[in-house]
Amino acid sequence: MKKVTLLIAMAALLVFAGCKKDKEMEGTTLKASIEQHESDDDKTSLNPTDGAISWMAGDKITVYNGTVTATFRLTSGEGSTNGTFTYNGDFDINDNTMALYPETGVLTDNTVTFTVPQQQNVTEPGTFANGANPMLGLKSGDGFMFGSICGCLGLKLTGNNVDITAIEIVSANETLAGTVTGYFNNSGSETTNGTNSVRLNCTTTLTAEEKEFFIVLLPGTLGNGFTMNIYNGDEIIFTKTTTSNLIMLPNKVKIMNTLNVEATPAGSVIDLSTLTDNYEAQDGDILTGTLSQHYNISVAEGASVTLWNASINPGHSYKSPHGACIRCDNDATIVIEGENDMYVWTEQMPCIYIASGKTLTITGNGSLNASSTGMITAAIGGCYSSGNSCGNIVIESGNITATAGSCAAIGAGFNGNCGNITINGGTITATSTAATAIGCGNQMCFTCGDITINGGTVTATGSRAGIGGGYQSNCGDITITGGTIIATGISGSGIGAGNGKSGTWGYCGNITISGGNVTASSSGGVGIGGGCMANCGDILISGGTVTATGGNDYVAIGGSTNHTCGSITITEGVTSVTATKGANAPRCIGIGKGDYAICGTVTIGGTVYPDGATPNQADGLTFVYPVQETTITWNSSFINSVNIMSWGHDSGVSTSNGGITATFTENAGLSSSGITIGNSSAYGITFSTTTGNIDEWC
Repeated sequence: MKKVTLLIAMAALLVFAGCKKDKEMEGTTLKASIEQHESDDDKTSLNPTDGAISWMAGDKITVYNGTVTATFRLTSGEGSTNGTFTYNGDFDINDNTMALYPETGVLTDNTVTFTVPQQQNVTEPGTFANGANPMLGLKSGDGFMFGSICGCLGLKLTGNNVDITAIEIVSANETLAGTVTGYFNNSGSETTNGTNSVRLNCTTTLTAEEKEFFIVLLPGTLGNGFTMNIYNGDEIIFTKTTTSNLIMLPNKVKIMNTLNVEATPAGSVIDLSTLTDNYEAQDGDILTGTLSQHYNISVAEGASVTLWNASINPGHSYKSPHGACIRCDNDATIVIEGENDMYVWTEQMPCIYIASGKTLTITGNGSLNASSTGMITAAIGGCYSSGNSCGNIVIESGNITATAGSCAAIGAGFNGNCGNITINGGTITATSTAATAIGCGNQMCFTCGDITINGGTVTATGSRAGIGGGYQSNCGDITITGGTIIATGISGSGIGAGNGKSGTWGYCGNITISGGNVTASSSGGVGIGGGCMANCGDILISGGTVTATGGNDYVAIGGSTNHTCGSITITEGVTSVTATKGANAPRCIGIGKGDYAICGTVTIGGTVYPDGATPNQADGLTFVYPVQETTITWNSSFINSVNIMSWGHDSGVSTSNGGITATFTENAGLSSSGITIGNSSAYGITFSTTTGNIDEWC
């Protein structure tokens, strides 16, 4: 009997029915049906799927009628749950007749003896090993109904082209396989040749498509869970341990949640829990296990080191001389596989430090959670030291969560500098509770280099800027060419400058967006551009989808209050731009609020607005390209706020300057003759009735 697809139906225990004798055929035949496995619903890890257990060619059963025993062979019903078994001879089937699968089992008046093999061999995923699932059949009516005597553990595995040859289940003390003799007189059972491990031999390659594996286990309770080892040849390439109570019941299957198998990378495995001193990781080293002591892990020059299910948490260590969880004083590559955690409490060093002028590259398919609770060090990047610098940071892939206090989550430390930061892929979540998430740190971070995002999914949330400068700190150019970016600032910009104070300004270089899906907002600064009391360079948007929202007194894209912004250019090549100003801001795009605010030339779709004073004071402004004719829609709240004194022309109005068309939402209570819009005449803008199909800014 081989399992083709497994039925998982929540509930009942084993049920048996009967058999009949067929006098019309030569020899003796009996009909045998299989009662399907049922999954137990008392475990939240279950994830049921549908299927059926079927008889397969070559299946044999042992039949005992109270006097003699015979072996019956499957003669029809292959591939179905109902089969016909034949014995080449006469065999009397009476009310006491029982049957057992496989035929190697033994039936007597008082006992049933069967074996759950320690080695179970399957030819393909989703099947039982031949003979590995003992079933007992009892007579009732016109056939036998077979039900499984043992329990079954179901595993659903995926992987990135991971070759495996076996899956091993190991319990702490409980017997999982062996030969069992059960007594019908309720005197219990005995197990011989018992073992606490079962190995399913199954040569296959794990891919993104889920594969199911079924391992038969003796009934019982695994009080401390079990360990699963996955092999490729003689080498264990993956291990997973559960500690929860697991009950295996007859004719029931436990299905575990889908598990992604990440094979152990090739190289020298270093168990961090065994270290007794500082360690310099060499090229090819695999760091795994838990390090809770104050030992310094450094990386040799030019080495590529893998973190594989590693945890580094040295505990409270104020100004610890050992510093970072991992220190890179030279160019280094860190590959993350599996799940990795780093927590640093020191006031001097971050979780991962890279020396000034050097480059750290992070790549891999695993996850890394890096948290700096020392307040004045980054999670990944720089340390605390006046004028000290960290090097360049390049993130290629991986799932990275970085959290810091008064410094950047990824970037510079307190009173320190940072090199360039480049993100090419991966999923990055960066949070700083009192500084910028990605970029400059805090308190006179002299300079953060250029920040470039070419791909990946980046979520950056900072108390200062989301991405860019920090408090009284400068940032280089910010360039975004692709990816999905959500950047949120509080006292700084979403993307751009941080914030400063009177007499000490923060600054951000040029901001260029040519692709990607970018969302930038700030509650106390500009969406994209200057921060609170901080300046920014030129802003160029030439592609992608951009959504920018400014804080209460701040524009969406452009300059800060009483501070400078360079030129702003939005070309006709962009997909769309949505700009929403703060409630008290003068406009959506361009010059900021205040008598001393300065902005360079603003160019939108070829139309030039000198001195950054664009006529786009609307609460929300959206424009879509490539469209030669650009359209603006203002709602009634805008009309009141910018002092449009009278109203008319439902069909819209157009300007004589650059072909810009504006459409106003009619508001009851406004008159219907003429339009006045502030001092628009100073910029050569006149309005007249227009018709035709137009796109909208809203």
